[in-house]
Amino acid sequence: MELIQTVGRRKTSVARALTTKGKGNITINNKEYKEYFPSIILHNKVIQPLKTINGIDKYDIRVSVSGGGITGQSEAVRLAIARAMVAIDPEWAIRNFTNQTKGIDENGLDYALGAVASEHGANIGELRRIF
Repeated sequence: MELIQTVGRRKTSVARALTTKGKGNITINNKEYKEYFPSIILHNKVIQPLKTINGIDKYDIRVSVSGGGITGQSEAVRLAIARAMVAIDPEWAIRNFTNQTKGIDENGLDYALGAVASEHGANIGELRRIF
């Protein structure tokens, strides 16, 4: 796996994440994420995408975040990490955005297809015809 660059935004906070295969180190503005964010709630927000795919010890993530308050920053970091996970495994996103009783959740599918389309320079309409 190469280096994956993603961006997450929440309110006025902007997070830029660099993701590589590794041992699970997450650094935010050159500090460990537990040191940067003071509360357990914010820690869990940051690692939520990694918990979802059981990837806490599989990827090293370096994040540069600025603007806003600490809650907005943690949510921007979460979004940047989630986008990296979708870029790593787009099929995972499609599998996890399905509703067992109603079929594919349209908003989830559009989000996943948008991530894949932007990554590979494709058109969402073309990808929708495939799925």
